[in-house]
This record gives sequence, C-alpha cells and structure tokens, in this order.
Amino acid sequence: MNPESAYDASQGGEVSIAYVRSLFDYLTDHGYSPASLFGKRTAESVERQDAFGTLPVLEWARLFDVAEAATGDPNLALHVGEAIKPRHFGILGYVTMSCSTLGEAIDRLLRYEALVGELSHSELRVDDGIARLRWRSPIRPIPPRVLSETAMAGWVSYGQWLLGGDYPAEEVSFEHAAPPDTREHQRIFRCPVHFAADHTGLAFPAEYLDRRLIQHDPAMRALLDAQAEARLRELQRLSPLHRRAREATRTALMQGRASLANLARDLGMAPRTLERRLHAEGLSYRRILDEARLNYARDLLGDPEARLSEVALLLGYSEQSAFTRAFRRWTGMTPARYRDGHGD
Repeated sequence: MNPESAYDASQGGEVSIAYVRSLFDYLTDHGYSPASLFGKRTAESVERQDAFGTLPVLEWARLFDVAEAATGDPNLALHVGEAIKPRHFGILGYVTMSCSTLGEAIDRLLRYEALVGELSHSELRVDDGIARLRWRSPIRPIPPRVLSETAMAGWVSYGQWLLGGDYPAEEVSFEHAAPPDTREHQRIFRCPVHFAADHTGLAFPAEYLDRRLIQHDPAMRALLDAQAEARLRELQRLSPLHRRAREATRTALMQGRASLANLARDLGMAPRTLERRLHAEGLSYRRILDEARLNYARDLLGDPEARLSEVALLLGYSEQSAFTRAFRRWTGMTPARYRDGHGD
C-alpha cells in the first residue's frame, strides 16, 4: 500500500514546477525518459509550464513512487535532493545564492518558501550555540518519506554548494520510520541521522550563520528580493482555494482535460461542494478557467512559431475566432496585436 494512500487528496497543496523538475532532470541525466515513465501528457505538461506553474504535492509524491519502481532505487528521493540545483528552487534559489551569509540565505528561505510551493513552513531556532532548521510539512500525520528526504538532502547539498564545500550539519532528523538500509543516509548526511523523531530538520553550529557565501552579490540580491516580494504579494492576494483552483485548472488545461468535474476531483471534493465554496468567495469556475486560459495564452503567444489556430486549440477553443473574442475581452486587444507588442 502506498504511503500516500493514507492522506486526503486535499492535503499538501501545490509544489512549484521548478522544484518538480529536480526529479525529471535527475531521471533524464541518468538515462530515463520521463515521458516513458509518467506518460507523454504528464511529461509535456511539466516541460511546458513556466517557472510559476505548479503540481499537486501528492501527485509529485506519486511520481516518485512510479520512478522508484522503474529505477529500482529505494533512495531515489535522497539522490534527487543530492543533485538539486539553484534553478530547482526558482527565484528563491537565486535570491539565496546572492545573499552575503548563510544566515541571510536562511532568512530568505523562511520568507519566500511559499514560492517553492506548499511543501513546508520551516522555522529556525538557535539555542546554546546550535542552529536548528525545521521542515514543518502541513501533510499529516507523517509527511511522505520521499518529500522529507528530498528536502533534507536538498538543504544539505545546496548548503554545501553555497558555502563552497564546507559541511555544517551535525545531525538530521526524520519523522518517518527508518528504512531497512540507511547506508545512503549516512553517506549523504555524514552525521547522526534520527528516525521516528518528533520533527524533520537538521542542526548545525550557529557560527555557520555568519559564514560568507561564495557567490554573494548584494546588488543582485536587492533586485531579486524585489521580484520575490512582488510574487509573494501576488500569492498572498489569493485565498488558498483560489490559488489551488487556478493552478489545478492551468495544469488540467495543459493536459486537455479542463472541466469543473475534473477540477473538483483534483481538489478532492464534489463538484457541488466546489461550486458552493467558490461562490462563497465571490468566484466561479468560469472565472477560474478564464484566468488559466489567459495566463496560458500569454505563455503560448510568446512563442513566435506557434500559430494562433494552434493556440486556440490548446486553450480548448474549437475555432480561432472564439479565442480571439475571448482574448479581446480579457485584455482589450487581439492575440495578434498582443504578440506584436510583446515580441523581442
């Protein structure tokens, strides 16, 4: 029985496509085809979404299950985390990379963590010279192993990269039970690893918070901070239901299956319940669908090779004229004029 089967489908929220690509990139680098493992439609959906696209967290955990079975690697999550790169954290990765010290980078992690998705709500505590960074997942009773192990291996690997190879971790803890073989945990973390703990996280000497990062760039950090703040404000403007419905509809639209029934299923509720909850927030499925279509249309129109008739079909319109009328209603201009004004 899959561990994720114990969780309600409404748990976990969304995870950024940039972070999801850490799994896809690892598989590709090791000779596996994501399209063969997960299906062409899923692989293309992940590939085509922009950096602000998302995937349900538990769907990402399910993809890990599929990949583990195909590769025969029970420690796939650790290996994906070990290979993580700044781009997999999206704008958060580049903000932290430009910070002056590790403490400053962790401060940005805690502030902009939502830009990576709803995987966790981390916190930092410093007691008696020890810094304790905890990964607090909203998924209960115990987060799926693949999520927490990817996160901890990613934190340690990325921290080493930021510090130029220095290694700060003194202990790592996981809420899940110990797997049969923990040799890979010992190789990657190189410190005591505790299982069935009351939290997931890592501890390191507090003096490391003042260590300088090898690629710090104050000017770039200020620029990226402004971009991250703008994106964070956009996320905070939306209610959790609005945000999840919008992102799930975008994903369904890219997969050619956008409908109220599919959205309700993706969010783990009955269609009438979803309609009632949207109405209570002054929303409707039509508005959610229009938002998703507009955002997707903007991405597609950025490709000069994409014909307008193809864009219309990808957005679910049977005729280009219907797409043109809708786009004019949303933006006040035709798709052709929009493309002319936003070209290189």
